[in-house]
Amino acid sequence: MKRLLIICAVAGLMFAAVGEAQGAIVVSDGWLSASGEGGYACAISSTTINAQDVAEAHVSGTVTDYSFANVNAGWFEIGLITKYQRDRAVVTYGVPSYMFNHAVFMMAMKGSGGDVAMPSDYAGDFPGGTGEELAISAPFDFDLKLVPNVGGTGGTAYLSIDGGPYGAGLTYGTDNWNNYGWSEPDEDLSEAYLLVQLYTWDAGGSYSVGFEGVNAVPEPATIMLLGLGGLVMLRRRRR
Repeated sequence: MKRLLIICAVAGLMFAAVGEAQGAIVVSDGWLSASGEGGYACAISSTTINAQDVAEAHVSGTVTDYSFANVNAGWFEIGLITKYQRDRAVVTYGVPSYMFNHAVFMMAMKGSGGDVAMPSDYAGDFPGGTGEELAISAPFDFDLKLVPNVGGTGGTAYLSIDGGPYGAGLTYGTDNWNNYGWSEPDEDLSEAYLLVQLYTWDAGGSYSVGFEGVNAVPEPATIMLLGLGGLVMLRRRRR
């Protein structure tokens, strides 16, 4: 697996953010391959960001190449996963492929009408699991914009391909395993890992994806000015 890096932006001396400080987490440029029934590969950041208590969060980067052998039998996802689910999958169960849950992604796959990408909240076989499909071809840039429910859980995800307009929003925030009778909590992305993963359900097929510049950046909700006399709000007092 490629080495994972963390990058933090330094705030200017005169400004401070209310809530999450601006910064980014990244996954190093890489290539994932998987094949067979239940084939899986992933790269995940080593630390988290707060993508819940912010105005917006963006997951973006470039998919340099990919290969899909079959229709809806192998796909890759790039997005954020909750710390709860990361710990549940990796630490509790020791099964990294469970990291499809408690997450919000850009999901890409070969559809019946061609290669497509869409916002995803895990299970596309249930209503609300995937959003509007956008056509893709390698290479392509992507921007998954998340507008979270600040102070709560979940939010709405929008996807743009190659700088085009954002598609229709997809509401995220409920673990789709609950459709199978589980009782998992709603998705709180206040501690979110950046994840690139590839999954296949094709006994005879091989799948791959190359990526670079993949990062996740939160945008603070409120900016205040730090003056010499103390903390000065941008709004002036009425005389």
